[in-house]
Amino acid sequence: MARITRARTVSPAPRADAAAAAATSSVNAGETDDLAILNPDVTLTLAGEEIVVRELRFGEQLKHGQALSEFANALRPLLSAPEDEDNAVLDLLSRHWRQMSPIVAQSVGRDTAFVESLKADEGEALMLAWWRVNHGFFLRRFLRRFVALRGKNPEAGAGSSPPSSGTDTAPAT
Repeated sequence: MARITRARTVSPAPRADAAAAAATSSVNAGETDDLAILNPDVTLTLAGEEIVVRELRFGEQLKHGQALSEFANALRPLLSAPEDEDNAVLDLLSRHWRQMSPIVAQSVGRDTAFVESLKADEGEALMLAWWRVNHGFFLRRFLRRFVALRGKNPEAGAGSSPPSSGTDTAPAT
C-alpha cells in the first residue's frame, strides 16, 4: 500500500531566534491548513521510492490547457452529484487517461511508463494524491465561471428593493 505524507520544506540553517524556531516547529508539527494551501505537494512511497506529487506549475497548466479543460468539463457534473468523490475522480481519470497520463507523470517527475507500471493500489493512491494536490486548479476554474455566469444572470430579486415605508410620526396615545 502506498504511504502518503505531506511534503515539507526544511530550512538548511538553524534559527537563532527561539520564538521563530518555536513557531516553525509548531507549523511543521501541526501541518496547518494554511501550509497545505500554500504547498499542497505530498510524498508517496511508490515502487519502493519516495515520490513527490506536486501541484502543476503555471507553465504546465498552459502547456496542458486543452486536456485540463476537457477534464474540467467532464468534472462539472460531479459538482452536484452525491457520489463518493474518490471513486468518481478515479473513474473520470480512467476515462480520460490517454490525455491525463502525461500530466500525472509530469507532476511526479517520471514518465508515463513508470506510472503505468505501478501496482494497482499504488496507481490509485497516485491518482487520488494527484487530485488532492491539483484540485485547486479546477475549483478556481469553476469559481471563475460561476462568478461570470452569476454576473450575467442575476437572480430574481437581487436588484434594488422597494423603498421602505415612511416613519410613523403620529403621537402615541
